[in-house]
Amino acid sequence: MIGGKKYKIMVVEDDADIVEVYKLLLKNSFEIVVAKNGKEAVEIYELVKPDLIIMDIEMPVMNGIEATRKILEKDPNAVVIGVTVSSRSNIKKLIETGAKEVLEKPFKKSSFIETIRRYLRVENFKV
Repeated sequence: MIGGKKYKIMVVEDDADIVEVYKLLLKNSFEIVVAKNGKEAVEIYELVKPDLIIMDIEMPVMNGIEATRKILEKDPNAVVIGVTVSSRSNIKKLIETGAKEVLEKPFKKSSFIETIRRYLRVENFKV
């Protein structure tokens, strides 16, 4: 909880080990909701209305580009941060689709935290 508010972050990632890393970084300050692919993310988004989405690009069933497009069609104010080891062309496509930013894996913890702070406008959260 930060400033009396419990922000919700949806992590959209098919690699369980990477999901655990996100949870370790975020669990002390945020409510974490996980989707294993883009299709789940689109379905869960309406129910959860997260404050921020961390979206992988390369996933089974539905990729992050398509999921971002569908989520932003429903809610143009959704905040999507892409994370990927994908090609530059996929990074460009995700930004063109409406993601606010894309972090390339592996990224520094400090860059990740700064990105969360910037888009949620929170200064302090426990890692």
